[in-house]
Amino acid sequence: MKKIVSLFLSVLIAAALCACSGDAPGSGTENAAPGHTGTAAASDTNSAADSGDAAPGTSSNAPVEGSEGLKTAEYDDNALMITGPGGFTGTELVIPSHVNGVPVVKIEESAFEESNITSLSVPWTVLWISEDAFEGCGDLISVTLSEGNLGIGESAFSGCKSLKGVTVPSTVESVGRSAFAGCLSLEEVTFSGCTSVDKYAFSECTSLRCVVYEGSAGKPYSVSSEAFSKAAALERVEFSEGLGELGQFCFEDCAALKTVYLPKSLTSVAPNAFSGTALEKVYYAGSESEWNAITIGGGNDALKNAAVEFNKTR
Repeated sequence: MKKIVSLFLSVLIAAALCACSGDAPGSGTENAAPGHTGTAAASDTNSAADSGDAAPGTSSNAPVEGSEGLKTAEYDDNALMITGPGGFTGTELVIPSHVNGVPVVKIEESAFEESNITSLSVPWTVLWISEDAFEGCGDLISVTLSEGNLGIGESAFSGCKSLKGVTVPSTVESVGRSAFAGCLSLEEVTFSGCTSVDKYAFSECTSLRCVVYEGSAGKPYSVSSEAFSKAAALERVEFSEGLGELGQFCFEDCAALKTVYLPKSLTSVAPNAFSGTALEKVYYAGSESEWNAITIGGGNDALKNAAVEFNKTR
């Protein structure tokens, strides 16, 4: 992932430098992110934050309401990361896309852990939301991510018990281990192009009712073991073309799960992927012969006994 981040970082920095100008961040003592060079520089954004809503390649140098006082550090020679609330005391958090003309590309590990924010907006420049960044933010209700975000780290939003829903942009390539685990109020999740949903990513999201994977032109993706386990209210799952494998215990103890849409690209269902479900109906995009060619592991009686309709797509 660091290689991916570095590649996209160089593209974003080039675009940002063509459109923006301003002073470099001040000096400080925080360290740059692992794998990157440059002396760290910590500061408060205060009124120097550029617009968080600006389109790629643009900035306004106007303060962003909800971003004043955030603590920053140098991430690389021409990029910044947000490391904490600093002097910010509000509840509606808007991450700026630029500070003094320098792009913000990362939210650091544990930056806002257990803070009292109620809403979050992340701009297109932010490539990576690090592990534990918003873990335990029990008052967080809404999260707005943007096209341009690349990855959501391990436990980044775990324990955000008031979070209602989340749409994962098509640019996000991975949702980390336990990223949204224990988000007790989360009702719906929509994916657009994510290639990897890691272990326990949405485990114990007890209000989750619907998961929709819209896909990205059939780009291959997978869902790891126990990714949605113990989501007791989950009733419906829709997967688009590109899904290759469902991991072990993927939907374990999703007792309300009755309907699932599966694509022709599916090649294997790991043991116990659907154990403890109430699966009744499977809509499969391929033919009966293609369905019979799928490797289905043990402990999937619910899947094997469900009524299957062939050549049915989302």
